[in-house]
Amino acid sequence: LKNRITSEGNIILQSGKTRSQHKNKAIVIKRLIDLLEQSLVKSKPRRKTKPSKGSIEKRLTSKRNQALKKANRKNPKID
Repeated sequence: LKNRITSEGNIILQSGKTRSQHKNKAIVIKRLIDLLEQSLVKSKPRRKTKPSKGSIEKRLTSKRNQALKKANRKNPKID
């Protein structure tokens, strides 16, 4: 809804679905009512969740594997 409001505070909606001006006005009025109803609905607050133990282990093992892969690319140390 905020994208359709001008700097003067007017709401701009238009429709050209039908050739009849009256039908287009009725369509726009219905769309305005739908937009207002959607904007009045409050969204639920997001609930924070922790990552599962399995996902943490999976991430760490893939991280370890990637580190080993990169470590194997280096030239070996000769003492």
